[in-house]
Amino acid sequence: MTKWVDIISFNAIVWSGTVVARCIFENGSVRCSGEELVVNLLEKGISQDNALPVLPKDGEVFLQAISRHFHNAYLFATPVQEEEVVNDFVVASPKLI
Repeated sequence: MTKWVDIISFNAIVWSGTVVARCIFENGSVRCSGEELVVNLLEKGISQDNALPVLPKDGEVFLQAISRHFHNAYLFATPVQEEEVVNDFVVASPKLI
């Protein structure tokens, strides 16, 4: 089973959300793709309670951190999801980490 988190940007004007990035846990680390601005934020790591940042190389812990970190009204992450096969999120010019 593959685990992943989607990051969604919410547009209050049209009252809809758009997936802007997807982070997939594979082979012990997390690979993110999507809009460059969001991916750049993710590659710097996610801060947790005054501890060292959690990085993509930290695997499933990083997925959990993403899910807890992005939770405001305009940019939020799904809970960690699990499926047999997950496709990469594709944008016109994605940046992969």
